[in-house]
Amino acid sequence: MRECLEVMEIAKAAGEAIMSHYGKELNIVSKSKKEFDPVTDADLEADRCISGRLEAKFPGMPILSEESKHGSIDYTGKVWVVDPLDGTKEFIRHGKDFSVMIGLVDGGVPLLGVVYAPAAGKMYYAYRGAGAYLKERGRDGRINVSGVSSLDHARQIVRAGYTRKNMLDAFVGGLAVGKSLEKSSIGLRLCALAAGDADMYINTNKSNKWDTAAGEVILSEAGGVITDFDSKRLDYGKEGSAWERSFIASNTALHGKLMELLPGDALAMMSQKM
Repeated sequence: MRECLEVMEIAKAAGEAIMSHYGKELNIVSKSKKEFDPVTDADLEADRCISGRLEAKFPGMPILSEESKHGSIDYTGKVWVVDPLDGTKEFIRHGKDFSVMIGLVDGGVPLLGVVYAPAAGKMYYAYRGAGAYLKERGRDGRINVSGVSSLDHARQIVRAGYTRKNMLDAFVGGLAVGKSLEKSSIGLRLCALAAGDADMYINTNKSNKWDTAAGEVILSEAGGVITDFDSKRLDYGKEGSAWERSFIASNTALHGKLMELLPGDALAMMSQKM
């Protein structure tokens, strides 16, 4: 748990760096020519803050970060997996649904996770085998997933309305659930499940290891489940950063039902824009 406390301090420092740019004029570039995939001064400053402090405290341990160039990494050992600013579009729009995500993976399995929402003042954290927690207003409390077991009462998380949707988004939006909640940050989507504030989430867009590593250990320690579209655990020991089979996250009572509902061509639907 000592590592967890140190990482929480690093996440807080990165959050302060991000908030120093909040609501101000930003230098924004898109990482993709096909779609708007922005990176800002805040993303890059947070990345430098996190990488520098991790290297100082844990010398020699490789870091996989969304905003850094990725050399050869041995994923069979311990690897830091980082998204310095998850939910950049939300940050640009001056919303609060963005986060700093720092995860530690060991032997292909998430060991430690910290997800910090600086604008909301919420710090989620977990260490494998020690439970999941939320620190808010100076208090730490243990969190657990909900026990909701029926789809018609379930609160599902969907992508924010300002993102371009695809046919899988349309399928998810048409499910007969109790309520749909929009969230921009994938990390905060997983943490909402962990805290029992939502019950299910089907990821409908491309994603990478840094999108899930920190949130997965928090969700798992809170009693939740995350698998790919084939119902297999996410393997962080594999080469590369992208999740080719996407993922589904929920409490344990709903996961099997969601797998049964998922269309066989769900991955193809992700590439069919509306």
